[in-house]
Amino acid sequence: KAGLLLVDVSDPHQPQPVAQYPTGGEAHGVTLVGDVAYVAAGQAGLLLVDISNPLSPQSIASFDTPGSAWRVSVAGSLAAVADWEGGMRLVDVTIPHSPQEVCAIDSTASTRDVQLDGTLAVIADGEAGLRLFNVAEPNNPVEVTEFDSPDAAYGVEITGDRIYVADRLGGLFILGR
Repeated sequence: KAGLLLVDVSDPHQPQPVAQYPTGGEAHGVTLVGDVAYVAAGQAGLLLVDISNPLSPQSIASFDTPGSAWRVSVAGSLAAVADWEGGMRLVDVTIPHSPQEVCAIDSTASTRDVQLDGTLAVIADGEAGLRLFNVAEPNNPVEVTEFDSPDAAYGVEITGDRIYVADRLGGLFILGR
């Protein structure tokens, strides 16, 4: 079954599924903030799920994206969705029951991953490489720079002053900020 699976790992040698939340399609990525799971649910878009009771996850809201929601990152009241052919969608989640799109950044390839770190949004944009945006004003993001990875940027992670890029055939790149 497709969906968000909640697993009890109190005994790491015997993880036990405790609940499943159906996403209505695929579930490609999840980010947890407190008791809210932000689920990148493919054609179903972005789902916000209350997991305060892990035995009974409940829908908070959904936000339909034009593409296929692949990954999601959250910083403060801003969610960034890597929406494959739909580019990156910036969504205001200040009111979780009513997520609102603030801005969309088109892609010339396929937006596969995104990470937010403060006012920086880093996009793994497939064959277009890595793109970095200042999102201090989410309704008016400014592209800061880009990195043309050898093949296709599939994944990105930010840790401290480093940006890690997984490139499909090019391997792992570590960039300084």
